[in-house]
Amino acid sequence: YKLAVARRAYEKVTLEKKPTVKSKKRLNLYPVTSIGKKTTPAQISEAFDSVLVDTYNRISNGPWEHMLKNVESILHGQDTTKTRILDLSSGPGGPVCMLARRFPRASVVATDASSKIVEQLKKKTAGFRNTRV
Repeated sequence: YKLAVARRAYEKVTLEKKPTVKSKKRLNLYPVTSIGKKTTPAQISEAFDSVLVDTYNRISNGPWEHMLKNVESILHGQDTTKTRILDLSSGPGGPVCMLARRFPRASVVATDASSKIVEQLKKKTAGFRNTRV
């Protein structure tokens, strides 16, 4: 879902019968490699860094409020002392901080494919005792 939001923010799409892209820029999510060669984790991280970091930083709360409500409905009334919340593809840290504030007794674990975003996550969550990146 986050990826779809990032894609819509990057490309301008018209809503005719068939969506058409007005911009010739395309969102390249994975690096292109020669046939038969494996894509390394470093190449994938570099591809995410080159395209998605700026896009993620432009997205405000968007779907995160909805995600937080879903987690609240699941954990409502429970003792969260032994709860671990995992946020995959965390982005720059907005949702992680929301979860850490809302559930201070739970452990919130965040990760992302982009090394630049992981660095942003570490800075943004440095003040929380219940987060781990």
